[in-house]
Amino acid sequence: MTDEEPGAEEPDDSPSGAGVHASGPRSVSVGTNYGTVKTGDEWYLNVVPGSRLDHAAVQLASGIRARLEREIGRRKLHSPEPIRVRWSRTGRPVQARAEVLGLEQHGLRGDVTEISALIRTLPKRQAVVLGKPGSGKSVLALLLARDLLYEPRPDQPVPVLLSLSSWRPRITLRSWMVRRITELQPELADRREFGRNAVARLVDAGRVMPVLDGLDELPPELHAHAIEAIEQTVGEGVPLLVTCRTTEYEESVKETGGYLTKAAVIELEPVEYTAVISFLDRSQPAGQHRWDPVFDHLRAAPESVLGRALSKPLMLDLARAAYRSPGTDPGELTKIGSQDRLEGHLLERFVPTVYAEDPGCRYRPGKARRWLAFIARQMQAHDTVDFAWWQIESRITGLLGALVYGAVGGWFVARLWGADAGVVLGGLAALLIFAARRFTRAGIGSLFLTDDAPRGLRSVLFRYLVLDVLLAGAVAALIGYGAWSWLRGEVRAPSDAVRDLSIALAVGVGCASLLNSPWGSYQVSRAWLGLTNQLPWRLMRFLDDAHGRGVLRQTGVVHQFRHIRLREELSGSLRKPGPYKGAADAVNWSTRSQLRRKILLFAMPPAVQLWTLSVGLVAIIFPTLFTADDAPLDYSSGDRPLERVEYVCADVGPDSYSPSCTEVRFLDWRLRTPHSVQRTDLKMAEPKGGTKPINAFAGRLEATGCAGASIEVTMIVQGMASRFVMAAGDVSRAQERTRLPRPVEPIGVRASTTLRRLDQEPCETQLSWRFPGVHFDDWAGIRQRLEGESRGAS
Repeated sequence: MTDEEPGAEEPDDSPSGAGVHASGPRSVSVGTNYGTVKTGDEWYLNVVPGSRLDHAAVQLASGIRARLEREIGRRKLHSPEPIRVRWSRTGRPVQARAEVLGLEQHGLRGDVTEISALIRTLPKRQAVVLGKPGSGKSVLALLLARDLLYEPRPDQPVPVLLSLSSWRPRITLRSWMVRRITELQPELADRREFGRNAVARLVDAGRVMPVLDGLDELPPELHAHAIEAIEQTVGEGVPLLVTCRTTEYEESVKETGGYLTKAAVIELEPVEYTAVISFLDRSQPAGQHRWDPVFDHLRAAPESVLGRALSKPLMLDLARAAYRSPGTDPGELTKIGSQDRLEGHLLERFVPTVYAEDPGCRYRPGKARRWLAFIARQMQAHDTVDFAWWQIESRITGLLGALVYGAVGGWFVARLWGADAGVVLGGLAALLIFAARRFTRAGIGSLFLTDDAPRGLRSVLFRYLVLDVLLAGAVAALIGYGAWSWLRGEVRAPSDAVRDLSIALAVGVGCASLLNSPWGSYQVSRAWLGLTNQLPWRLMRFLDDAHGRGVLRQTGVVHQFRHIRLREELSGSLRKPGPYKGAADAVNWSTRSQLRRKILLFAMPPAVQLWTLSVGLVAIIFPTLFTADDAPLDYSSGDRPLERVEYVCADVGPDSYSPSCTEVRFLDWRLRTPHSVQRTDLKMAEPKGGTKPINAFAGRLEATGCAGASIEVTMIVQGMASRFVMAAGDVSRAQERTRLPRPVEPIGVRASTTLRRLDQEPCETQLSWRFPGVHFDDWAGIRQRLEGESRGAS
């Protein structure tokens, strides 16, 4: 079962055996209303034993209710009362006919305090709330969910407020809801207490009422997809509320023809000036008259700039917050002649006000605003309404990681080939790592996965640290062992120098890999942004504090500004967000897709680093292999082999009459009888390799003849012999068969070959040596350099 279809229904009628029982003289035992009852000033919870699914519903309702109460308290919606925003039936062509919805006798008028009654009295119990920006749609959704839980009805689904901004069509709406609810209530994942896939079974059983806020916060091209997904996911009789800006919803319906066929559509109206006066007057202590100039202005000119601005619940609430202090003068609002300037003024005052009014606040208003502005610019750069801590990354991170890795690679190459080669490879490695990092970060972001989200920051960082340390250690061990094997086996460098160099390289690569890992990137970014005062050192505490002050709101594991207008003001941009490439994409994958991307997340940095190191080493080693030609060997004395030359030609083009040819030289020995022996002395032509030592014979050996024939080959240079046997049909490189125990200097070279038939076959056998010669030691310079360092250290 994949996560695309989590929670296949399973029989689950066993009693939960768990419950939270009220205590005290005012506790009341109730039945099936989620086990909750309000008795004046406190909530009491009494879980009636039933199925584990019932217990899960009780737990979900309890957790959601507590969360909503905290959010309402943070926003001061009951200080002293919510703004009386009225709503009424829409006249726009965006809903089914009244007779289809059963609304012929329904007035569809009321205010925010009556929205729960609307949902309960609608025949199909589904509604869409439309309104202009800042008209109070999100607050209405919040109050609806809270009111439905405040007075629960038997068998009423649990209303769960979810922000639609993070949904994407790559995952079904049902799976997305399951994910989001699990993030909100991670304890419901406890199988022993609630059974398997408790959240999925609650959703499938119609025991969750989706309250979907902010359909307009999706990219425009996804509006129709979201409407279709909601229509298909939320079944008949399941309550539903969706909020959206009026223009966006109407345009989507007009362009695609798709709408929610079971939902009544209402529109929020501007706040009347009398309600504005009542709200502000009730918000100030008795006997104060600081707002009187504003009241007089509104009574005299309800449609003035000030009247139009304060008719928006967002601006009205900002005005109350900005001028709550007795030392402020609300009357200055009457002197601002532009609505845009007036609204910008209120937005600009909001953040300094909420931080300045708390004398014990650990964050000064100026710093808080600067940090929030950085967060807003980050969100604007990502075209998102969500801010996720795991996406924090400063530009210095990629540059620092590339430089460290380039320094490690350059140091290693400089030790072997000299400073010039080290600078070249170090620069190449840094450039490739930096480019690859930018590509991978753009493609997968600073990846964070939904399965990890409910664990919290510390737990996730610890898990990622463990994984990154293991991977960095594996990369370090692989690189270190590879360097040790090559230096000892191929280069034959001194063991102490090889040990020290391999360990140092492994440590350097491990540190560079950890620095380039997701954990390392986050820590470096956090430290750099803290040092440069772009973000506080304790970011999560700051985000929680901003949430508590009503500047931010929390949606699952991400944070949002309480309104997009506030984010725009802080970021200095009025550009509407485009297609989202941030947190939503990072947390909405299926389980199999998450697994692939989690592997990609941790494997990509070391894979890129290994690839970069390989490319760099090839760039250095490949030319080295061809800087010294093999020195050919000629006949000197003894049994004379047949010397022949062949030409291997290739056409240089389809119309060419002058093919390109290469001369290929052979020495052939023919052993006509069993146990025959031929011995030949060879001499070396003038070497082209300078003073490099010889470490093997060169060329290719091939034995031919009848089946069963075999030849013992003994090849000697400077007194060092290599002996091996070749059967008819064998072909091998002389360099592989004749590697010397130690290299010899190419001065006065004496070489010989001795061939002996070992078989009894009555046939002729031949050994052909293509490109006969000796091979110069390509790694002599490296070995000599390390030997010199080893002698110097001792």
